[in-house]
Amino acid sequence: MRIDFASAMAGMTFPNSNLAAGYDSKETVIAHQSIYGGKNYPSAVHFHVE
Repeated sequence: MRIDFASAMAGMTFPNSNLAAGYDSKETVIAHQSIYGGKNYPSAVHFHVE
């Protein structure tokens, strides 16, 4: 299993300009993601397998 976190997947889908105009925008804004972990930021991924 693999989990990817991305603002856009270059070459695989329309790029995300991170602006209201979306992929039609001539401008782009760099997006920054933060992934927090530890007991102060509990998280989980659940999936069902048959």
